[in-house]
Amino acid sequence: MNYRELLDIASQYTPGYEVYDLAMSMITRHGLDSEEAIAGIFALLFCWNKDFYRKRTFSEMDGHIRAFRRFICEEKELILRFRSQRLEEVDFTNAVDDTTKGDIIRRLFDKLQSFLGLVGASKVLHVLLPDLIVMWDNKIITHYKVPRSVHGFLEFQKKMKTELEEAIDSYAREHQVGREEAVRRILQERYGEKLRPLTKLLDEYNWVITRPWKRSPRR
Repeated sequence: MNYRELLDIASQYTPGYEVYDLAMSMITRHGLDSEEAIAGIFALLFCWNKDFYRKRTFSEMDGHIRAFRRFICEEKELILRFRSQRLEEVDFTNAVDDTTKGDIIRRLFDKLQSFLGLVGASKVLHVLLPDLIVMWDNKIITHYKVPRSVHGFLEFQKKMKTELEEAIDSYAREHQVGREEAVRRILQERYGEKLRPLTKLLDEYNWVITRPWKRSPRR
């Protein structure tokens, strides 16, 4: 994908950033396992995955929060190790201890989806690993024709890595800059001085292309 297409289509994204920025800032300011971070994450889930929670009881919601606390307690050290990983640079086959980065992503996602579902798990894992994970939803899964499974989730991340690499390379070639500078400029063009990850930009692109009725005519 050319970076111009990425930016043009993502610019038509309309849901807003309030709950997303809240969740991200609560983690940054208070830590992964803080009550503030947990509140921010579930505020995002209740807004962005509301269909999943529409028929859930308060008891079920409370159970999800307790399950998430256990997840963070068990996986906090690993998540902190992975928070510096970037999708456009990661090699999912690289060994980590006695496994691979891809297997670790699958395991984390599998634990989350066991109580949050496939869509909610992707949103939470993105917030925990914002530079590494791209969110999905049912329409995006259908569009990219990946399995609705743990293995499909990793396959989707690999597809997103390819898309980001192409966008970055197209900017670097056109403007004769390095990849790091290309990333910085792409994000600045989309968000100005607001710090949001490249994976969020790609999520906005995916959201727009899978909601064709939301798109504006090409200029």
